[in-house]
Amino acid sequence: MSIRSAMVMVDVDDVKAVNDRWGHQAGDRLLQETAELLKANARMGDVVARIGGDEFVVLMPGANEVVVEAALAGLKFTLEMHNASRPDFVVSLSVGAATANGGESLKTLMAEADIRMYKDKRGKRIAAKYLL
Repeated sequence: MSIRSAMVMVDVDDVKAVNDRWGHQAGDRLLQETAELLKANARMGDVVARIGGDEFVVLMPGANEVVVEAALAGLKFTLEMHNASRPDFVVSLSVGAATANGGESLKTLMAEADIRMYKDKRGKRIAAKYLL
């Protein structure tokens, strides 16, 4: 029997810029807001954890691709609603997800989700250049 699970890697965009411009308290607030947004979007049984300075992971036991896509759509909606209600404190996240069918190691799953997260981040950087 294959055990499905998924991992979502999340990087908070521009934390260094927030710290440099408004101070570390604002950067800390940004990380706290992110944690709350991720927890609000998580299913019962999901694990939301900060794993680095500006990186979070969401572990989704039992999740398949359909569940992950729904979760990502929900996160996008939650983020849009937050940003619409808080234009003074916009949160931008780069996100990547990977799903395991039972044979992949946690390390492999994390590496795949991380690659996808950085692809999302690079896409934003390219788009931002063209807006200037």
